[in-house]
Amino acid sequence: MINVMQGAVAAAMMQSAKQPPDRVLAIAALSALTPGVLGLALPLAVLGQRAAAPTTPAPLPAPLVLVPDVRGQTVKEAQSTLKAGGFAAVVVERDVTGSVYEPGTIAVQDPEADEAVDKGTTVHLIVLPDSSSVGTLEDL
Repeated sequence: MINVMQGAVAAAMMQSAKQPPDRVLAIAALSALTPGVLGLALPLAVLGQRAAAPTTPAPLPAPLVLVPDVRGQTVKEAQSTLKAGGFAAVVVERDVTGSVYEPGTIAVQDPEADEAVDKGTTVHLIVLPDSSSVGTLEDL
């Protein structure tokens, strides 16, 4: 019977120190199972350690954002879309064999659309050459 009383005293001590319920139950159970004065000393020891070691919470990781799909957009449209989402853009003009997109529009992006990345990530864009901006031999 004394052990049950020790558990109840330990639980009351832990609750008065505003400990989480799962911690109160664990210490009360250990106290009830530990005979004599040691059972009563257990919550005191735990509370003493708790008070002596203040903790600082770890910083939360930055939330990830999804990369918008800018394929098929003009360079200006793609840059505007990416800037609005907090992304940077690097544009390279290159012919992409077999592309389904119109000349002068974005054919490839990296990271790809709907990929989860950190805000501020640089998105690399490949724009298809616009035939109106490419000279011909007759122009020479």
